[in-house]
Amino acid sequence: VAQLSNLNDMLVRDFNGDGALDVLAIGNLYVSEIETPRNDAGTGLLLLGDGNGSFSAKRGSEIGFFADRDAKKLVDLSNVQNDYFLVGNNDDVLQIFELQKN
Repeated sequence: VAQLSNLNDMLVRDFNGDGALDVLAIGNLYVSEIETPRNDAGTGLLLLGDGNGSFSAKRGSEIGFFADRDAKKLVDLSNVQNDYFLVGNNDDVLQIFELQKN
């Protein structure tokens, strides 16, 4: 299951170099109506595409990405050698992550 909380932002590109597009996504929603519990089960997610419309999920512990706050914005700061991502959290600190190459 890919979606455990709402998704607020995503980046689409080939993260693993196989020629197929992948998706890196963030989410959560801490502010909601009083009768609605907050959505806080998201920790960030990488979906690896196979080029035929199917995706396999990679957990944050597998790729070094754990964005479990009220994440609202995801920015790619990657260069030729490293994949860096900045996560903007609502009313909280910015987080920076480096995607680990397997």
